[in-house]
Amino acid sequence: MLIAHYGSNGLILSILEQNMVEKSFTFFHGNDLTGFVKRFGKEIYAPLFESQITLLPISKLWREKLIDYGANPEKTKVHHMGVDLTKFQESTFKKSDKVTLLVVGRLTEKKGIDIAISSLKYLLMLGYEAELRIIGDGEEREELKAMTENLKIGS
Repeated sequence: MLIAHYGSNGLILSILEQNMVEKSFTFFHGNDLTGFVKRFGKEIYAPLFESQITLLPISKLWREKLIDYGANPEKTKVHHMGVDLTKFQESTFKKSDKVTLLVVGRLTEKKGIDIAISSLKYLLMLGYEAELRIIGDGEEREELKAMTENLKIGS
């Protein structure tokens, strides 16, 4: 079994498909259906759509977009990515507890990292001992850095 994350990697997989004997899958996350298609046109995925590779968009919206672009609905199945919240218990904490928030992702507007930074400021204003750790890089790095400085919440 071979799995490609992002449609652009699925294109490579479709080229290699003739040499494969096992089932293959391509996950579509978001930018591969927005920015990539905007840059190259929806026809970019034609070879992938003609292959036997199963397409796994992460939402119903992305599935519909793939079908609109020409994907076979029978080979396009939603596969949600994320954390199954039913496997965790809700926890509470006191103001005396230190809270560490973690964000991992590309530093871009759609990820909402500015909201996480604002939330940290709010927790601090309420008197909680809290920190936010951000792992990632991207086009909004300098703006987000300036935001933390303007809010006086550290680096």
